[in-house]
Amino acid sequence: MASTAPIPVLLCGKIPSHVQATTDILKPEYRVIKVCTDPAEARAAVTALLSPSIATPSIDGTDYPRPRIVIMGGGYSPQVFSEIYDNVDGAKTVPWIRPVGTKPDGPGLPAGPPPAEEIAGRVRKALDEHSEEIENGKGAGEVWWM
Repeated sequence: MASTAPIPVLLCGKIPSHVQATTDILKPEYRVIKVCTDPAEARAAVTALLSPSIATPSIDGTDYPRPRIVIMGGGYSPQVFSEIYDNVDGAKTVPWIRPVGTKPDGPGLPAGPPPAEEIAGRVRKALDEHSEEIENGKGAGEVWWM
């Protein structure tokens, strides 16, 4: 990527090892600005960080850059995703990345989570495939499957 400043990302993930592996593999081009570990926290973060009516995004008194991508792992059901994506003002102003197993017509998620490195690699691959769109601020409202 041509940009020198890391692109801010909101990461919604429930398994600490997966969150850490994903955070690590995204560097240096991307920076996870906030990690959400449950649906209520994810909804609050998307509301606070993406609402077009909020000039300076902040959570609990800490200012954050506006994320340019939201990554939501498989620990968040399609219903939880839909509740946030379809109902929170500003949620569709950025692209989202979701596991292919959560697609409405997808294969479904495996019985247990894949290894952290596999998940992180899928996230990175999805970002690499869409790097031009990300650099140009495109993809708002799209869901990119990993």
